[in-house]
Amino acid sequence: MEAVFGQLTGNHPLFFLATYAPAIAALILIGKASGLAGLARFSRRFLIWRCPGGWWLFMVNGLPAVFYLGFAFKGESLSDPFPFASVGAYLLALLLMAIKGPVEEVGWRGLALPILQRRLTPFRASLVLGGIWGAWHFPAFLLSGTAVTRVIPEGRN
Repeated sequence: MEAVFGQLTGNHPLFFLATYAPAIAALILIGKASGLAGLARFSRRFLIWRCPGGWWLFMVNGLPAVFYLGFAFKGESLSDPFPFASVGAYLLALLLMAIKGPVEEVGWRGLALPILQRRLTPFRASLVLGGIWGAWHFPAFLLSGTAVTRVIPEGRN
């Protein structure tokens, strides 16, 4: 695999394609079924933000704190607790993380979950989608250079 694609890491273009594929598929399906008008209706849903300010504070401050606590819990050194050159670089990193990960939710929760909920209860639809989501993401755990692949000592496969 590496001979064809190079080392597959979290920064490889195929990783980004896999990340965005659910959203790309959703947009293609909606465009084919409903045209530009359907895409416009679907896209307007992204402008509905009903979230109290406390959750925004948690996202900006609490989530990084969870990562730092996990890092400390693992016994890793916190020699550079703020690995950004400036607050602006930190805010840019937050923006990029807010775009990279949630984009795939356009496909999972934006299209697939509502379709499943037409025939299943919300709980069962979530279980089905969770299984599909897990199968989709499993190969990411096998990418070279990720924490999961470093857990297995060399020569012990």
